[in-house]
Amino acid sequence: MTDAGRAIARTDLRIAKRSKGVWATVALFVLCFGGLAYALTSLSSPSVDNYLDVTATVASLLAPLVGIVFGYQAVVAERESGTIALALSLPHSRRDIITGKLAARALVLTAALTTGAITGLVVLALRYPTIPLARYLGLYATTLAYTIAFLALGTAFSTSITTSRRVMGAAFGSYITLVMLWSDLVDIVALLLFRFRLDPSSFPLWAETLKFATPRPLYAYLLADTIDVGPGTPGLVVDTQWFASPTIAAAILLAWLALPPTLAALHFDTQEL
Repeated sequence: MTDAGRAIARTDLRIAKRSKGVWATVALFVLCFGGLAYALTSLSSPSVDNYLDVTATVASLLAPLVGIVFGYQAVVAERESGTIALALSLPHSRRDIITGKLAARALVLTAALTTGAITGLVVLALRYPTIPLARYLGLYATTLAYTIAFLALGTAFSTSITTSRRVMGAAFGSYITLVMLWSDLVDIVALLLFRFRLDPSSFPLWAETLKFATPRPLYAYLLADTIDVGPGTPGLVVDTQWFASPTIAAAILLAWLALPPTLAALHFDTQEL
């Protein structure tokens, strides 16, 4: 990142410290990790494995929503207010604005998630004599990458779309599509193409690949395969496929972090402000 990009990131961080939304995000992650630990151990006596599985399931829905919310106003708000023109009158490039804002928001999310994870770890330490620390840290690190992937997607929409209303529609539409509906949509397309003659247990390779290569299945697969956390990838036959590898899954998830803002930056360079 350039010096100008770091300057923009520092400005965003100063604003974030005074934002109620940031503190609400910290509270959400504290509830997700610490609150669940307290609730589960108070209402019953589950194992740490049960806590990790429940937390992974909740985070699979909560983390992408938080990432989208943090990203979708990153650039478009300044474009609509006109402050982006002032920023560009300084020795800042358009790329500096994107990288600075994305970096600042990623740092804020990292701090919020870390606070929540530490809270959960403290609660578990008070309730259990031993904790599988490596698995807990694996859940934390994978959830962080998953969250920032959606932050990158939201920031990409904010960069490439010119009005807040359209950005909001695209951002929250992507959340609903990718997190809740994607697997069913791919199944419907496959069934239509094969005139409903497909056995649900033997969908074609391209359909299984499309379903796997989105953030939520990647997150679930990485957790299940590397640290045995979460329900895995129900509805997906991945064991014998070419992509059934933690390395490939991690590489695709990292591509979700890098490609959306990169493509949005290329488009942003061609737009008039």
